[in-house]
Amino acid sequence: MATTFLVLKQNALEMVDHPITDASALTKMGIFINQTLQEIYALDQGRRLVQDTTTIATVAAQEYVEFATATPVVTATATPDEILNVYQTEDDIQLVRWSMDQYREFFPDVTNANGNPTHYARWRDRLYLYPRPDSAINLLLDIWVYPVALSADGDTPLLEIKYDEWILMGAAFRWMRLIDPDDSTKIGTFKALYDDLTRKYGEDLNREPSRKPVLRSHSDSGVNSRTRDFVSPVPSP
Repeated sequence: MATTFLVLKQNALEMVDHPITDASALTKMGIFINQTLQEIYALDQGRRLVQDTTTIATVAAQEYVEFATATPVVTATATPDEILNVYQTEDDIQLVRWSMDQYREFFPDVTNANGNPTHYARWRDRLYLYPRPDSAINLLLDIWVYPVALSADGDTPLLEIKYDEWILMGAAFRWMRLIDPDDSTKIGTFKALYDDLTRKYGEDLNREPSRKPVLRSHSDSGVNSRTRDFVSPVPSP
């Protein structure tokens, strides 16, 4: 459970003794909340908060999948920040990753080969595949996504309710520093509390995701010369 953007804005305004009915103030406080959230997300070195798994479908006779038009669209912003792994569920294998230069060097004309993909390369908003898919099949992607800013009143951050105080202290400090800079006492108080909570909760953001891996093996001379184990992105029951 996470607190909605509207409630966070209202609670933050109450902390700085400002009416929550002031529409202009709600907009300004929303900016400060988003600035605080981006600062907090940046502490997440293990990327626990922004790691996700999604499924997209290939297009028959097309060498790439375009994230913005994929089925489904990969993220709210259509583009993953980084792709960690790609799994091809038809043959139950993990695709081999290449740079785009490697991809073009080894596969200059992908139309010469059709089938279930065994290799991929990322280039901007596209995932290039080899061989070229001869049918629509599912790909499973482990990704990092860049957290988008909250905008609608019903939006929620990637943080549970227990972190609300941390968010509010950071927003209140930013408000006092820019909107009421003469009140040095409150500025110092909110900043000190925000720093204390950053030390307290910062370590939480560097924990590994709590996922039970399923180990699988796959041997296929067309993909690899040896059998290799990989961790399935699908959690075990």
